[in-house]
Order: sequence, then structure tokens, then C-alpha cells
Amino acid sequence: MVSENGETKKAPLLANIGGPLLFADVGKQAKDLVHKGFVGGHTLMLSCMGPRAATITTTATLVQDITVGIVQATFQEGNTTHNVSFATTGNQINLNSTISNFGVAGLTAGVQTSFPSGADGKAHVTYHHDYAALHAKIHGFKAAPDLELSANLGNKKIFTGGSLLYNTESRNISMTKAGVGYTTDDFTGALVFDPLIEKSFDLYFTRFLSPRCQVGTHISRLYEKGLTSAKVASSYVYNSQTTLKGRFDDKGLVAGLLQFSPNPLVTFSLLAEVNSRDLKAQPNVGLSLSVLAA
Repeated sequence: MVSENGETKKAPLLANIGGPLLFADVGKQAKDLVHKGFVGGHTLMLSCMGPRAATITTTATLVQDITVGIVQATFQEGNTTHNVSFATTGNQINLNSTISNFGVAGLTAGVQTSFPSGADGKAHVTYHHDYAALHAKIHGFKAAPDLELSANLGNKKIFTGGSLLYNTESRNISMTKAGVGYTTDDFTGALVFDPLIEKSFDLYFTRFLSPRCQVGTHISRLYEKGLTSAKVASSYVYNSQTTLKGRFDDKGLVAGLLQFSPNPLVTFSLLAEVNSRDLKAQPNVGLSLSVLAA
């Protein structure tokens, strides 16, 4: 968030919620800083407001001579949100409906399916409490679906939790994760590890150096395979219209991202990424334009 004088407003991670965030969102602030926007290819996104508070969005992305088109419509009816989308890659229509405060405050329920095949549908229930965030999801509308369960306990500042994915057909656990996190207005830090399946850990960290400048990192380690990856990124709010981001990783890739919004309805992004270890390699350049028609 950016104020009128160009300074960053540090919005709380858990706006309107006193308890911890969902376990799946642990490290999200670092993930957004390190990964969001640093995507190659050229993207054009057009959005417009339709009847009954509907939002219709059309996106075209060109990556390595392959064009992917997505058409998406979102409808809001009270505490219910409906989303319909179509992508040229799968030639399927995806439907997603979510109901917030379902029966009791803090409880959210949703279902997702697709046509012509609905076998890969999903259903989920999420519950937020002052000291807990619980999530349960069913993957696949079939006789033996996969079950995903996660829980995060604590409060807005410090929390700990975990998640697992259970295959009811094979009766095997295919994913396990556990982690801890700590957050303040100026600092976030989280450690997520998988001691059984992938045998890995991920470290996330962000820090506001000033109201305008933020730095962060994501370090991932597969300790059984001896593989480590690291990315360090920063963002600087130049003014209310312009944000600059930079990133460097352990492979020597250096990226710069310019995001410019002449008004709240238009956003232009320019990405340039070069290999500092091989300056003769072709750089990665990406252009993005997002337009919202009021």
C-alpha cells in the first residue's frame, strides 16, 4: 500500500483477524517480494466491471512463442463469491464458489470443479480463530480422494503449525510440512521444513529498512540431496506511481523490475534479467500491461 506522499503503508498481514494466518500463507510476504513480478514473457490484461458487481478479466501471455489466453469472471453476492474461468491451455471451464462466515464467524467453505471433466474438483473448509487457523481440503471428487489438513496455532506475532497430504487409496502420506514464524510491523521471519518426504527446509525473511524500502530473502535447502538455492530481493517506492524492485540469486541471475501506475486503473511493468556469470547470454525481458475499465 502506498500513501499520497509516496510512503509505504505497512498493512497488517492479518487485517481484521486477531489470530495467526493460514499455514499455507507462512512466508507469503517474502514470497511476494522475491517472486512476484519476476516472470518472463509478455502479458496484456484487460479488466472491466460488469453487471451485478461482476469483474471480467481477459489475460493474454506470450512466453517463448506460446500464447496462453485466460478469460475470467468474478461475481459477488453477499458473502458468496463465484469465479468462472477458461484457459486455452486446457480447454476447460473452471468453476469456484466460496462462502465466507458460513454459519459462524471465521468459517469459510468452498468448492471447485471443471468441465467437461469434474474428477479433479476440490472442496475446502477454513476456520480462523483468535489463536488458530485451520484448513481442510479434499482433492478429487472420487471414491478415494487425497485429504489435505493444516493447522497454525499462535497469534499475530508468533505462530507454529504444519500440514500433511494423505492419499486414501494408497494410505500413504505424500506431503508433510511444519514450521514456525514471527512477524512485527517491520520484520517477518519464518522457517518451514519437511523432515519426512522431501527432507528440506525453507527460510523466509523480510525487513523494512525505511517506510519506502524493503529487503527480503528466500533460502531453500534439500539437505539429503545437498542442493541449496537462495534469492535476495528488495523494493523501493520511488513515489505514489513508481516502484522499483531488484533481485539476485545464487545462480548469478540479476533482475530489475519497474512498475509504473500513472493512475489506479493502469499498471505497466518492465522486467530485465541478465546472467552476471555469462554476460553474452541472451537477457530475459518481459513487458506487462494491466488495464481496468471502470
